Amino acid sequence: MKKWFTLIELLVVIAIIAILAAMLLPALNKAREKARASACINHLKQIGTGANQYYDDEEGWIPFAFDANSGATFSGYATALNPAWFVRLAPYVKIGKRAFYQITPGADGATAAFNGPCIFTCPSVKGNTFPSNAPVNYAGYLDVAAASAELPNKLRQSKVVRVKSPSARTLIFEATDISTYYVFNPNYSTGFARNHMDSSNATYFDGHVAWNTRAFWQGEAAKNTSGLPGELTPYK
Repeated sequence: MKKWFTLIELLVVIAIIAILAAMLLPALNKAREKARASACINHLKQIGTGANQYYDDEEGWIPFAFDANSGATFSGYATALNPAWFVRLAPYVKIGKRAFYQITPGADGATAAFNGPCIFTCPSVKGNTFPSNAPVNYAGYLDVAAASAELPNKLRQSKVVRVKSPSARTLIFEATDISTYYVFNPNYSTGFARNHMDSSNATYFDGHVAWNTRAFWQGEAAKNTSGLPGELTPYK
């Protein structure tokens, strides 16, 4: 004679399944985030390698925009004569240059747009509508080329040989939102992304990538504001 489950038995089974799912879901989400963080590191490593190739091709200049004709203090905005950092590095990561502040998945000058994020985007970023011609949420570092006591404004741009300890000084960050993709000012400590469990990755001048907590980056920003040497002070 066939035995059927009683209603109580069915409810017990459903409850057990729900408990197991609740236990497994955080682990699955953590595993997915680890995979996205690994992909982010891979993106930044490719960007770091591209930056080092750029140094070689451009006599050591760091790939940040500066309008040498305007005489204005560097603010990170690209111009027709001085393309954005990601446009300068695009050829080194197999992406086309569309304009001085735009990139394309096609050949240089093509009008094709990205359907979503690209190598200049962290896979963990959610909730942003990226511009189809600049899907970028990594940011160049303002203090690399801005006027300072170590780098007077008249120099316009710096060469990588001026950087103290390239393996301990940061070049490219994960920005908090797409509005800061041109350049990042570390004095705005709230700008550090928290894409990977309240932490983020960064590319260093020598091309390697490191992960650190948001609290760590905020501490480094405080050093920078105080004029103390640290990972955010390239010329000290």
